[in-house]
Amino acid sequence: MSSATVVEVGATAEAVATAACADGDCTNEISTLTQADLSAVQRFAQEAVEINSARGMESFGSTWEWLSRSMLQLGNQSKMFIARAGERITGMMQVKYTAEGYEIVQLEGLGQGAGTALFRQAIQDSIAQGYGGSVSLLPVEQAIGFYSQFPGYQILSDGTWFWSAEAAQAILGGH
Repeated sequence: MSSATVVEVGATAEAVATAACADGDCTNEISTLTQADLSAVQRFAQEAVEINSARGMESFGSTWEWLSRSMLQLGNQSKMFIARAGERITGMMQVKYTAEGYEIVQLEGLGQGAGTALFRQAIQDSIAQGYGGSVSLLPVEQAIGFYSQFPGYQILSDGTWFWSAEAAQAILGGH
């Protein structure tokens, strides 16, 4: 890793978990993308544009559709996760596996704790893939407030945010 600025964040793992369920809906189930999900992805992409526009935020929108189709053909260098509440997709995340580490390429949630559930899934997948839970990403400006709620991150000289295996374990509550 390159030189870093360590940013101490006051949030605890318990506060992060509480915030994820603040609206009372903690029903997001996380799974990997399958061919059967493509029509729901199309609806998610449309809904993401509508909801995030109303929030004054940008959306990855139709990018999710072509990424999903590409991901199903690419193989093991990256993976797509979806969050669902019932039949509705409430969030999506693309991750990439490299020699340098585990990277969240894109993450978008529609509320209901979907973004937090996906971020926690990234940590769990990082562990499963042999990265020890460490995760990095380059956040878009509108997502900085979201990611800053997860304690223990470092901001590297290139602007990449990095959570070490130890920080990741704290986020998961030591599990």
